[in-house]
Amino acid sequence: MQTLGRGRCAWAALLAALLALVWGSAAYAVTGTVKVLVSPGLDVTSPLSLLVAPPLIAIEGMLWGLLGGAMFMLPPAFLLFTALAARTAPGRRASRTKAVAVAGAVFLPVYVIGLRGYLVDGALLAFSVWFGVRAGLRDLERRLAPQ
Repeated sequence: MQTLGRGRCAWAALLAALLALVWGSAAYAVTGTVKVLVSPGLDVTSPLSLLVAPPLIAIEGMLWGLLGGAMFMLPPAFLLFTALAARTAPGRRASRTKAVAVAGAVFLPVYVIGLRGYLVDGALLAFSVWFGVRAGLRDLERRLAPQ
């Protein structure tokens, strides 16, 4: 079995966590845009606003997702990815169970502290976190694969 250096594991974990941040923020923006558009009470002044509003809402959601993800999701994801990189043998595939466990470990503190009682928002954020973590774990295993 080949062992990897700590620097290579940490660098791979950082890049995988950044990729997870981008993919999770994109999922957050899309799900948030759909939630806003189907929520009751949305006033549409003209048919043109139905074409202009969704991309603008998605861009705003992406920016807020990147900011919030960088503040609250990136540090624990980096630490968990670093621990996984140090313990996982090169060439071993990341399982779905591992993705759900990492996503839960990253998501649960944020939900308990800030989203308790908001079931729909929590579910959409949980999906976004899982989607990002899944992409990050795939990238991590690709970076740690033997050359």
